[in-house]
Parts: sequence; structure tokens; C-alpha cells
Amino acid sequence: MTRIIIPVVRSGDKLLVSPHFGRTPEFALVEITGDSYRIIEVTRNPFMEHEHGRGQAVIQFVYSRGADAIIVGGIGPRAVAALKSIGVRVYAVPREGIELDEAIKLFMKGMLTEVSGEEYPRHHEKHSYY
Repeated sequence: MTRIIIPVVRSGDKLLVSPHFGRTPEFALVEITGDSYRIIEVTRNPFMEHEHGRGQAVIQFVYSRGADAIIVGGIGPRAVAALKSIGVRVYAVPREGIELDEAIKLFMKGMLTEVSGEEYPRHHEKHSYY
């Protein structure tokens, strides 16, 4: 079994992978077993409004949920390093606007790129679905 956390944003009745890690409105916790998955919960980001210490608080939140991996639409290099230091692998979606289910299926097929942080500076870009 693998547990992944995905920062998500609502767009109508859809959940999309959020372009932001720490400032995402919500997180989806997903459990993958074999070739199936289930969404355990979608929960509000309790640290979204925090300015000081948000990054570390969100990383602790990910750790507290027992995540093995995180799928992101954008993340900074320090957050990647911090997640990797606690054993959480970080994977990037290939484009903006990917729905939650599609991101999970891409992960399960091994089609997402694991990132180190330096090559993934998209966390400061503006996004069209906000």
C-alpha cells in the first residue's frame, strides 16, 4: 500500500491538482493498493492563511498523514528538500489543470517525474483557474 497526498483546488465540481503546495486550499489523501485506489479524505489546509512557518507546518501535516509521496503542480526547492528528508517522494504533474483522478492514474502508471526541487520553480507562477 502507498499513501499519497495531493494539494487540490476546486473548479466547479472537479478537484484539480493545485499549482501551490503550501497555499493550496485543500489536500486529498489517497491510498493505493495494487492497481486500485481510494480517496480517503479531502481536507482543508489548516495552514493556508499562515504567513510565518507555513512551509514547515504543512510538511508536518503531510508527515502526520503517513504519506509516502506527494503529487504537486508547483513547489519550492526547500519544501522538496524538507519532504525528501522525512522520506516523502515528490512527483510533478506534467501540466496545469490536471484532475485529481488523472494525476493518481498517471502516478500508478509510473508516468510522473520525481523532482529534486531545482528544476521545478513553478510555485510562483500565476494560474488561470484561480
